[in-house]
Amino acid sequence: MKEEGDIVTTKCSLRLPIFLYSIGKYAFFHAELPLELVYAGFFMKDSRNKNAKKDTNTKINTNTKNSVERNVLDSQNKEEQNLSDSSNKGNTLGKSDKRNKNARMNRVKALYGKSISSLARFSYSNPVLVIIIALSLWGSGIYLSMFIERDMSPEDAMAEDSSVVQTVTIINEEFPRVGMETAYVVIEADICNPDLLAAVNESIANMYDDDHIAMSDQGPKVLSILPYVRMITRARDNGSGAVDANGDGIPDTRENLTLALNQLYENGIDGVITPGKIRSLLSRGSSQEPFDGLLLVLETNHTQGNRGGKLLDELHEDMKPVKNMDGTEIGYAGFSFERYEMITEMTGGMIISTIVSIILGTFFVMLLFKSVRFGFITALPIIFVTGWVMLSMYFLGFKLNMVTVTITTMTIGIGIDYAIHIVERYRHERSKGLAMAQSMDRSIETTGLSLFAAGATTFSGFFVISFSKIGTFHTFGVLASIMVVFALISTFMVLPAIIAISEKIGKKN
Repeated sequence: MKEEGDIVTTKCSLRLPIFLYSIGKYAFFHAELPLELVYAGFFMKDSRNKNAKKDTNTKINTNTKNSVERNVLDSQNKEEQNLSDSSNKGNTLGKSDKRNKNARMNRVKALYGKSISSLARFSYSNPVLVIIIALSLWGSGIYLSMFIERDMSPEDAMAEDSSVVQTVTIINEEFPRVGMETAYVVIEADICNPDLLAAVNESIANMYDDDHIAMSDQGPKVLSILPYVRMITRARDNGSGAVDANGDGIPDTRENLTLALNQLYENGIDGVITPGKIRSLLSRGSSQEPFDGLLLVLETNHTQGNRGGKLLDELHEDMKPVKNMDGTEIGYAGFSFERYEMITEMTGGMIISTIVSIILGTFFVMLLFKSVRFGFITALPIIFVTGWVMLSMYFLGFKLNMVTVTITTMTIGIGIDYAIHIVERYRHERSKGLAMAQSMDRSIETTGLSLFAAGATTFSGFFVISFSKIGTFHTFGVLASIMVVFALISTFMVLPAIIAISEKIGKKN
């Protein structure tokens, strides 16, 4: 029995390790736990206690670290919250500032809109009065434009403080008898005819009372062959009267005159004039042909602008003795005449270009609105502006030159845009069924405000040019600025009056 009991005891003592081994094996394969941990946890209590202490210390350290991190995160979150609150406050303040600015801008816009609409309201309430005033100013400007000085003075193309301009001014004011420019009179005729030279001599004598030919103590400053013909004639005549019986210094016969001209043309006069200078005043085709051309060289003064035309009128009157002779042609040359012709052509071109621009502008507006009536309504206010600009030129003392002649055409091109926008908005408001007054008020308070801002910027751009030291550009800058102001005034005041009259006529019809 003992042996059997021992065997039983041994078997029982082996069951526990086997059981633990089975559990450990199961845990290793199914719970993926190391088998050594199972045995260590079961057999080594001391090591487990030590590990427990370590784990406890680790947990404490971890908890301490976690608490510190939580404190850091809390502080960071508080700072972020404070920053967020401050930014929200800043955004709120910024939004409130923007709202205040927008409110102020809206009040300013409303003020401008009401101010402009009050002008339009007065206009369509008193249309006849407004049209009479506008038409009177336009007619006065067109009439006075005929008296505006036309000028292409070289001084206008330079700065006022230029030494050249100052010198020219001094000469014109203090030395009026000094010639400043040269003019030429070309005579094509039978120069060997003594009567022709006598007529030339009479024409030169007629220049003594001219205002635009420079004078000397001997008379008008005119260069011709006559003084040299007289010298040769007196030398050949010797007082006998055989060559010059009437004593006018011109040979009486064709033969004697031809001999004198040939001597001058071939040899000149020793110590007085060279043949080259004679040939610049006398011409012939060849040595066998008679002399057929004569040139008069005149020194002129104060011939800028229209005065070049006045000089030409004086010469036409002076040269009548030559002009009345058969087979004679007279021509005039020189910068004084060229400048006058250019100004005359430009002035005529200005009138034609203005008329053409009005016709084309009105035509295209008719196509845009598909209405003849609104085409004329849009163009009429800007046509008035052309006369107003010319009226300003007259009273400001400005001159028409190669730059300012474009101002009327620019008026049509720039000013008609303002009227187009207002008329288009007015037609839109009327299509909603609104009355004329309501439609006009809305058009002026909305579209009119934008046009006012656009006109202000355009005015500023042109007004800067008026500060130029060059006279031509200064004049153009001032006139262009005035033109923009007049275009806005006409759009806001004359256009509503024209629309009001048109509406009344439409109702009657």
